[in-house]
Amino acid sequence: MNEPKRTTDDWLAQVQTLLRELKPADTTEQMEASREEVYSRIVRKAGMQAGQRQRVQHSVRRFAPVYEIAVSVVLLLSFSFIAYTYLQSHPSDNEPTSVEWKAMYTPKGKTCSLTLADGTTVTLNIGSSLIYPTSFTGGRQVFLQGEAFFDVEKTGTPFTVQSHLLTIDVLGTRFSLKSYDEEEKTVLTLESGSVKATPASSEQSIVLQPRQQLVYDGRTRKVECQEVTPSDYTAWKEGILVFRDQTIAEIASVLERQFDVRIEIASERLRNERYNALFKHGESLQEILDKLSQHRPWRYVMTNGTIRIAPS
Repeated sequence: MNEPKRTTDDWLAQVQTLLRELKPADTTEQMEASREEVYSRIVRKAGMQAGQRQRVQHSVRRFAPVYEIAVSVVLLLSFSFIAYTYLQSHPSDNEPTSVEWKAMYTPKGKTCSLTLADGTTVTLNIGSSLIYPTSFTGGRQVFLQGEAFFDVEKTGTPFTVQSHLLTIDVLGTRFSLKSYDEEEKTVLTLESGSVKATPASSEQSIVLQPRQQLVYDGRTRKVECQEVTPSDYTAWKEGILVFRDQTIAEIASVLERQFDVRIEIASERLRNERYNALFKHGESLQEILDKLSQHRPWRYVMTNGTIRIAPS
């Protein structure tokens, strides 16, 4: 009897469960054990047969030193996206060739850039990962968790960016995509060219023109489109933080990644307060919080890497 086809939600639920179960690796032996454990568990969850497993080669490129990130988490991201690609693109056992994938991961506090095999350049924001092939044969497809700016080389072959909530199809263009797994909203901002975006919950696509932004809420499955200033949403490449009509909860998520801290907000009313703000490169977390709290009914306390925001 054939197994029911896995949905995106099913696969993401399995990945999130594995993430919760994995622990950081402290020694080389533990790292190697995690490597083998993650590989075997991912391919088992994906339902791959022995022959299929041999065709999925892997190579992980880490932007951070081993001691800064858990190797098991990076590998899990790699194999989860690879297996997800496999399930969506190769429902049978007749795939022609193996594909070698690499993973670029940026830890909290860092950004990085890379050039793909087709000449496309990608700038990854803090706490993001990109899964990409070492060469493009037949098509161009990458997988993003987090936020990145893409300057896509025009080759005549469609370029596809897959995130957990949106699929983006382009030929040659410049755009920013923010799609962190832990956040409900995915934000696509187009600087030039055009893109076609397809939400995970729909078969209908939306075509964006320059200076347009699409916001997709994965919880409500609501899509909103608006005119924006694209540079506000790509300023992070220069280390500048720009917030336009964003809640303190949304800002806190950015600051947590930027400064590797945990931020707790004491009340729902405070979480929904909205702000417009710009912070220059080099401003400290304390300077940012001091400015945000000016003339606002809250105060903050910093204790052992945790910040608590509460009514004043």
